[in-house]
Amino acid sequence: MRFNRGMRVGDPEEVAAYMERFRQGEKPDEVPDEGPESRLSKRIKAYCKKCHYPCLTFPQTKKLAPFLYPGWSDHTILQPDRKRILFIEDKTKGGRMSDDQKSFRAVVSFMGGNYHEVRSYKLFLEIMSND
Repeated sequence: MRFNRGMRVGDPEEVAAYMERFRQGEKPDEVPDEGPESRLSKRIKAYCKKCHYPCLTFPQTKKLAPFLYPGWSDHTILQPDRKRILFIEDKTKGGRMSDDQKSFRAVVSFMGGNYHEVRSYKLFLEIMSND
């Protein structure tokens, strides 16, 4: 039996190390949501609408390409009550960031922004509730 990135339950040292990390407050690796990226995206937009957070979502089309920085995140969310702007990139279980997305993440991080790669709705909710 395996769980969390191939760790076998039968290996006592790995289990002990995992439990120690868990006891110290470190969360186990986030389990990605199943299904397409669009399902996660819809849930994120619905949450933002419910909480009255402006959520800008730009489809990466040829028409918009000249206006967007290459690799722009899937969602740009404004949280006025926390005075912050979040850049959220949705990814599926096996999805990988493109070089443009990695470059955009570096620019946002360099400027002190909040950029997050989200693979599950649970992780998104955790990010939204953190100060």
